[in-house]
Amino acid sequence: MRTRNLIGIFLLLCFLLAGCRTAENDGKEAPEETPALSAAAQPSEEPEQPEKTAVLNGALLLGEYRGLTYAATDVEPSEAEIEAQLAALAALYGAGTELTDELIAEHFPEYSTVTEYREAVRQALRQQKEEETLRDKRRQLLARLIDSAVLQKDVSQEVAAYRGSLLDFYRERAAVAGETLADYCSRELAMDEAAFESYLTEAAETYIRGRYCLRGVAELEGLAVSEETYETMLPALAQENGYEAPAEFAEDYSKDVIRDMMLCELAFQVVLETAAAE
Repeated sequence: MRTRNLIGIFLLLCFLLAGCRTAENDGKEAPEETPALSAAAQPSEEPEQPEKTAVLNGALLLGEYRGLTYAATDVEPSEAEIEAQLAALAALYGAGTELTDELIAEHFPEYSTVTEYREAVRQALRQQKEEETLRDKRRQLLARLIDSAVLQKDVSQEVAAYRGSLLDFYRERAAVAGETLADYCSRELAMDEAAFESYLTEAAETYIRGRYCLRGVAELEGLAVSEETYETMLPALAQENGYEAPAEFAEDYSKDVIRDMMLCELAFQVVLETAAAE
């Protein structure tokens, strides 16, 4: 159980962030080297750098975390997306099948007409888009938070340890599926061996750096996990980590580890709530 759930609340963030920087540069050529400026043409001063605050006993220089911006996306489903869902449903009942009120009522008793079913599809797609939008918002904001910070300590051992945990996680998933790790990654993640190795490294570094940044936010905000907060957040956190019973989750992890997860999530809520759409 411990190996399966070592990933914690940052697994989703790692999935979302892995490869985001490389994706931004796909297909772009490296810029040509800028010719050296003459002494007279060179700026007299270095450009002013955004102010950073030392936190975590000087281990981290944290940039601005309130008011970060993100690119918002539309959550309203298009008519084409709805029609595609309806067409896929009709195809299940044979080629050339047309959705009728009678067919809907027969197979979906909770709906009486195609119009009602269409509206249900619209709502389901909207909810899916809202969830995807929130994940993308978190991905963007965490990436910007990490980019704005300077980590002033060697975290290579922490990155390596977490990378090992991720690798164990996927090995177990592959074993459960009765596949080799390579076959599982190809089918489930659409990654070959080289891409998977790169993903593990980037995801692990994102996790460690993200955790330090969020701890820094928590320090500056004066956040803490009280006993009441711990008990309130525990059920949801346990579920997110694959546990049905909060008590089982609490047994597999130390209370300090769980509190750290909670503290980082509380800090991320500050970042989310103060962010602004571009």
